[in-house]
Amino acid sequence: MTRLMVFAVCVFLVCPDNVAAASPGHTYDALVKATQAGMKATKVPGLSIVIVNDRGVVWKRNFGVVRQDSEARVTAGTVYRVGEISMAVTAAAILRQSDTGRLQLDSPVQQVLPAFRPRNRFAKARPVTIRALLANYSGLPADVLRGMFTKPRVKLSGALPPLSDIWLTDAPETRYRRSGLGYMVLGCVVEAVTGRRFADAVHDDFLAPLGMRSSSFNAAVSGRNRIAAPHRNGQPVKMAVMRNTPANGLLTTADDLARFVQMLLNGGKIKDRIILKRQTAADMFQPQFTRARWPFARRTGLSWRLKSLQSGDDTAWLSGKFPGYASHIAMLPKEKLGVIVLANDEAAATFTDELAKMALKLARQSKTGGAPAATPSKLDAPHDIKLAPAILDRYAGPYVVFNKLTQVVRDGNKLAVSVQGNDLDVVPVAKDRLVARARIILGLFSVPLDGYTIRMKKVAGRQIAVVEGTPEPLVFEKAGGVDIPQAWRRRAGTWRVLNPDQDVHVKAVHLDVKGGVLVISATVSIPAIGVNDTTLTFGLRPTGNNVAVTMENGIGNGDTIEAVVRNGRETLTFSGFSLGRLAKKRR
Repeated sequence: MTRLMVFAVCVFLVCPDNVAAASPGHTYDALVKATQAGMKATKVPGLSIVIVNDRGVVWKRNFGVVRQDSEARVTAGTVYRVGEISMAVTAAAILRQSDTGRLQLDSPVQQVLPAFRPRNRFAKARPVTIRALLANYSGLPADVLRGMFTKPRVKLSGALPPLSDIWLTDAPETRYRRSGLGYMVLGCVVEAVTGRRFADAVHDDFLAPLGMRSSSFNAAVSGRNRIAAPHRNGQPVKMAVMRNTPANGLLTTADDLARFVQMLLNGGKIKDRIILKRQTAADMFQPQFTRARWPFARRTGLSWRLKSLQSGDDTAWLSGKFPGYASHIAMLPKEKLGVIVLANDEAAATFTDELAKMALKLARQSKTGGAPAATPSKLDAPHDIKLAPAILDRYAGPYVVFNKLTQVVRDGNKLAVSVQGNDLDVVPVAKDRLVARARIILGLFSVPLDGYTIRMKKVAGRQIAVVEGTPEPLVFEKAGGVDIPQAWRRRAGTWRVLNPDQDVHVKAVHLDVKGGVLVISATVSIPAIGVNDTTLTFGLRPTGNNVAVTMENGIGNGDTIEAVVRNGRETLTFSGFSLGRLAKKRR
């Protein structure tokens, strides 16, 4: 049984729907029990939870120790790395600059940063604006792998990868793609409009006025003696450093983040001090680019993801996984409630969102005097239907699933696939919608994977399958049936990295055509995140003789690989790396 399954059982035993109504003094007993159960099941050493409303802290609790081999307890002053929750603070700092008139959200980034010139293969594309960067609709790739785990420079502009070498993965304002690189650019915008280092400008102009005294984007001034040590699977690991400070570099406490959330819930004010204009604070939770052409767009505000955590609620939320840490913030802006969950082990990522949902539910019940909030009625379970074999054949074929080339086959009136060692039947319940069922106990019977469906759609001639029911939809692209130019077929073979990275080790790179699919695979080690000699496979969709794009595989992608000739030799460029072809050995 996986750790996540263990936690799910523990939560079921103690969740509010399965216990008698608690007295007001014991409203959060179930949350305490679920937290303790989750920490025990996943060996998480320390964790902090704060529930907040627009007036201040409603309830808070600290659990465990700052280090697995220490007796030092987690306290209100314990500092955590909060990963991508940093984006929300960076976004608010940008909006404060906008409130002062220093920048305009809908102005092209290039007006502030003339050097911002990413390469563009999309005709009539709109310019990248600051708003698009904030909402993760810029079209930039998620990041540049080479140099990601290097120590940040004093000025971010000195660490920004050469944008003239970076291709847009999507036309701006057409598709949500969470981009640490985009927030790195926003950090450079802050430096350009203030004339100061990003960490200093955000501290002086935003964190200090808000009273977030234990928070900083500068690790050197964040109180190292109070930082909870990072852990992986219950064991301490070395503190990682990452280049993209505005996207993942915030060190903070649960109490400081509670002030941040309180300010947003209170219309941009903390006590009598205005941090953001009321409309500006509200705009953070307004859906952006709702007319985007990508049919599976996530609802997103300015950094915040919207209405995915709790069905039926207007929830704003963010998860932040940083090497050795896991964190989650969720808010109900209309009901003026929020929760912060911070932990010093990556394993907590398996249950922090569940704790947040439970905390908000309990807080809402407490606010309404114990009466449970109305919840949408559940739809009846979908019934299996029969589809024409031609339709199922169109859905079947090769997909790259979590970096592994995987065959989806038609088996009578259903599809069958094996994912990470699990055999799944995928059964149609509508023409464009299927339900996954796991084969359990040697295939003697099947059990529905409750809440998970697969929606099928054609997008620009591409067959796309989307797994829905997860916090974020997982997008997969059928890899077969793509025309592969001879120029790419001739490049099949083994390639080596010409510009190695000391923290991201890439070796054994192979380009090949398998079953009519152009694929590139590499053995990768990234010690900072616990990846050791792992083989990653990407399907490639050529867009010409010299450019190809990685196919959707459930974890993003859409990066560009390009063939260029340098010094008379052809090289491949990918995410900051240059690859040179190895000569075939003579027999």
